[in-house]
Amino acid sequence: MLRYIPQSITVLVPVVLAMPVLTMPILTGPASAENPPQFQSTIGSGPGTADGQFDNPYGLAIDANGHLLVADWNNDRIEIFDASGVYLGKFGQSGSNDGEFFCPEDIDLDGAGNIYVIDTFNDRVQVFNPSHAFLRKWGTTGTQNGNFDSAEGIAVDNSGHVYVADTGNDRIQKFDTSGNHLLTWGSHGNLNSQFNLPIGIDTDATGNVFVADWLNDRIQKFSDTGGFLTQWGGNGNADGQFDGPQGVVLDANDNVFVADSFNNRIQKFTATGTFLTKWGILGAGDGQFNNPFAVTVNPNGDVFVSDTNNNRLQKFVVLVPVHPTTWGRMKIMFGKAPAAASIKKAR
Repeated sequence: MLRYIPQSITVLVPVVLAMPVLTMPILTGPASAENPPQFQSTIGSGPGTADGQFDNPYGLAIDANGHLLVADWNNDRIEIFDASGVYLGKFGQSGSNDGEFFCPEDIDLDGAGNIYVIDTFNDRVQVFNPSHAFLRKWGTTGTQNGNFDSAEGIAVDNSGHVYVADTGNDRIQKFDTSGNHLLTWGSHGNLNSQFNLPIGIDTDATGNVFVADWLNDRIQKFSDTGGFLTQWGGNGNADGQFDGPQGVVLDANDNVFVADSFNNRIQKFTATGTFLTKWGILGAGDGQFNNPFAVTVNPNGDVFVSDTNNNRLQKFVVLVPVHPTTWGRMKIMFGKAPAAASIKKAR
């Protein structure tokens, strides 16, 4: 901003100076409503089995290096990319031995960088170190504590507790990082704390648990001990409504992103369910989706979506808005000046 500034004013006798009004712009416009992030790039292709290709990408996670880990469902593997979409590597293959998968569906990391994979049709959790070496596993098929029935979601909180959306059993199970069972809650139904195929799951900074209750078309929020806190949603395509929500993730500010799968869009909310923004329609073009399953957000606020039936990921970035400016007037006045004083204004 430039403006004319007198270099000096010399006054020989005491007088009152009436200076001209100097006008400068003052930003007074209010912040605009939140805009959705903008499409930046596509990652991967398919269906295919080559490096960097997918056959139904599902769960997503981001490690401490900013690398993107993808559960490549039908290829029974985890693929890894950098934040710009460059393929870095993979691990896993079809099977039921240690380090093998049968349709891995979701993935998360703990504070040490260990990788937790929900190995859905093997009904187990597998854990790998940051170098992708197998560490441990737990779970078998069944309905008892520690058993799973086609579990589809996994989340690790800041304290190292592991939460599993035990989808076919319509419940949430909580474990420590060694796989010791700590807690179970939920049953089949549509009341508070009941589920109809829970899929996506994530936690906030204080350990509260958010669950995408798929066929009930809602998000439910619980304390870390399973106490019901709130819920929002309902079937439909209006703002805040869902049709088959699957993935749910929280960003660094505890905003909630939901993959509203059958509406082919992403919705964003506050941690209490207030609608903030949305984006996406059915299609195969940039910014369009065909059954998005999962969403994740890196520390920069970049949003990654597994566009499952299009066999790709999409990356979206937040643009800094330019707010409209209201031009006002700032008045600068000089009062009585001392004799023989030299008054200087500096920028």
